[in-house]
Amino acid sequence: MKLSHDQERLFQKLQSMPHYTLTGQKTEEIRTVLLKKVEQSSSKLHLHHHLKWILISTAVFFFGFLFYKNYESLLPVQQSALPSSFVATGATAKSVSLDNMPDSAKANFEKVLTAFPELKLSYTIESDYDRPANRQVYKMTLKKAGDVATITVDEKTGQLISFTRYGLENDSQTPLSIEQAKEKATAWLMYIDKQLVQDYIASTVTPSALIHGQEGTEKPTGVQLKSIVEFQPRSIPASPDSFSYFVTLDAQGELMSILLRQSTGEKNKELEQMLQAVWKEAIAAFQLTNVAWVKIDYLEKGVLLHHPPKSLGTPIEAAYLQEIAKTELQKYRIKGDTMPLLLVHPTEKQAYMLWKRENGVYAALELHQEKEKWVGQLFEKISSK
Repeated sequence: MKLSHDQERLFQKLQSMPHYTLTGQKTEEIRTVLLKKVEQSSSKLHLHHHLKWILISTAVFFFGFLFYKNYESLLPVQQSALPSSFVATGATAKSVSLDNMPDSAKANFEKVLTAFPELKLSYTIESDYDRPANRQVYKMTLKKAGDVATITVDEKTGQLISFTRYGLENDSQTPLSIEQAKEKATAWLMYIDKQLVQDYIASTVTPSALIHGQEGTEKPTGVQLKSIVEFQPRSIPASPDSFSYFVTLDAQGELMSILLRQSTGEKNKELEQMLQAVWKEAIAAFQLTNVAWVKIDYLEKGVLLHHPPKSLGTPIEAAYLQEIAKTELQKYRIKGDTMPLLLVHPTEKQAYMLWKRENGVYAALELHQEKEKWVGQLFEKISSK
C-alpha cells in the first residue's frame, strides 16, 4: 500500500520517536497528531482512502505502543542485574523532605536512624515507583564521601521495604550456624522495630557469599560469607503471593540488609523427588558410588562456600571450583536439561556435575586440577531404560 507524502512524513516521525520516552504525554502528542491528520485527510481524500489512512495510523500507533510496553516489561530483568535488587527506576523520582510525608513513613525512617545513630548523616529522599516491590516508595540515601546506607518505606503505609548498609568488609571464614543466623537476625529486627518480630517469624536460612575477584586472575581473591534469613508472616502460611522479610548477615552476624519481597514458598516435593531419582540414576550410570561424595544441589551451591570439604580447604578454593563449574556448565547445558547435582571429592581435587538431558541421556562434567588449574571434560551415557 502506497502512502501519500503527508502520511509518509507522519510515519517517519513516529518511527524516529525514542521508544523509551513514550510516556503518557508523548502518547497524547501522537493522538493529537493523528487526529489532526485525519481531519486534514477527510477534506482531501475519498471515503475509502480516508478509512485506509485511519487503519494505517491506528496500526502504527498500536505497534509503537506495543513495542513500548514490551520494552517496559524488560526493565525489571535489566534492573535485577544491579547490586541492589530493590533500586527504584529513577525515571519519575521527585525530591521530598522528611517533614512533608505521612507520619507513618516518617516514623519508620526515624526508627532505623535511632537504631543506627552512626547513620545520622546528610541524606536525600526521593519519592519514586519501586518496580520489584510494585509500590510507590520514599527512598532515603545517606551519604558520607559516598553512599553509606539506603532506607526505603512504602508511601501509603509507611512499611519498611528495604534497608541496606554499605561498606561492611568482613572476610571471616567461620560462618554462622543456622540457629546463630536466626537468633542474630531476629535480634536485629527487634532492635529496629519490635512489631516486625511480632508479625514475622524466622523460617529458612540460605547460605550465600560475595565473591571478590581481581582482573587478570582466574582464582577469586576473597569470599565474604553471608547468611540470608527469611522471615515469613506469622498470620498466614507462606505462599508465592505472600511477602517475607529477607535479612542478610555477614559471618560475624552484622546486619547487611533487610528486604521485603515475595516469599519463597514451600519446595515442590514432587519435583524434588524427581530430581533425587535422576541424580541417583546418574551416579549409578557413571559408577560413582565408591566415594563418599559431598553432594550439593546446584541451586544451593552457597553451602559449598560455607562448609568446604577437606579437599578444597578454604572458601576461596571452593569459590574457585564453583566459578569454574559454572563457566564450564554453560558450554554444555541445553534446553530440557534437569537441574545439575555437584559432587565434590572429600579428599582429592576432583568434582562432577551430573544431570539428565531431555532425550534420556545422562551427562557428567568431570572437573579436576592440572597444575593448580581446574579443567573440565564432558561425558555422556545413554539411559539403560
